[in-house]
Amino acid sequence: MSDALPDILAHVRKRLPDVPPSVWREIELAIRADLGADRHYIAKQPKRLLLEALSDANTAADCARLSNALGVSVRRVQQLRKLK
Repeated sequence: MSDALPDILAHVRKRLPDVPPSVWREIELAIRADLGADRHYIAKQPKRLLLEALSDANTAADCARLSNALGVSVRRVQQLRKLK
């Protein structure tokens, strides 16, 4: 199994370009010191991500427009709105 941490950090760096390189180095060292030599799994959590997208979206938006924006069915939008 290869070291995935550099790839993960590179992905996050692209989304947070304002964070200085020295902070990224500190983050990498802390992760390696605390979590190194272990196997890790990163869950996708699609339901949580959809719920966050729904909460960020305009609540007055109709289900059809939200379903297109989120890439799920209208019924799924209705189900998720009930969970909120």
